This record gives sequence, C-alpha cells and structure tokens, in this order.
Amino acid sequence: MPRLSRNALSAAMVRSAAPGNYVDGNGLMLRVRKSGSRQWIQRLTVHGCRVDLGLGSADLVKLVDARRVVAGGGAAGDLGPVRPRGRGVGEAGGVDEDREIASGAAIPASAGVAGRGAER
Repeated sequence: MPRLSRNALSAAMVRSAAPGNYVDGNGLMLRVRKSGSRQWIQRLTVHGCRVDLGLGSADLVKLVDARRVVAGGGAAGDLGPVRPRGRGVGEAGGVDEDREIASGAAIPASAGVAGRGAER
C-alpha cells in the first residue's frame, strides 16, 4: 500500500523543482512544465471522475495559501475569480453573461455568433 504524505513540499523545493508533478498531500499537487512555469493543482473526485482544479501560479499563490484552500480553510475564490472557458463577459453585443445567468434569463442564441461568418 502506498504511503500517504502530507506537507511533503517545502518552499525551497517549489522554487527549484525540475519539470514534473509533485504531490504535497491532501489532494494538492505542484505541476512544473518544461518552460519552467509552476502551477498548483487540486485533484478531486467528483461523481467517480478525477478532476484537476487549477489554483493558480506558484509565483502568485504561496504554498501555505494553496494548502489552506485544499484543506478547506479557504475558498478557491480567495485565490482569484474562476471563469468558465469560452467567451468573455460583455462580448458579442454587450451581453453580460454573469447578470443573465444570475437572473435566470436566457442568453440569446445569436449572442455567440455576432460577427462570425457575416457577409461583408
């Protein structure tokens, strides 16, 4: 049986880690890419499927803050806004998606295709 580790990473190791994935414990992982960029990942299981949730760059989010969020002592929102991928807010004719979604109103189907494929 694999040994479970908690707080396996140190701040010095985060700064000097070679490319790869490093597990800190409690679902927190540091991903270091070949380019040298470092990001915090929280690995979760939702309805039996593995989900990797990005918590932010290791340059911006300290190790203790990432541990606090993963342990439940803070919300992911404490690290910054979480935005769905795709169209940004306010694009395509001034539709404010956040306001529309919050009010329960439908977003017009034409909002996502404005300016695409239009005749010139």
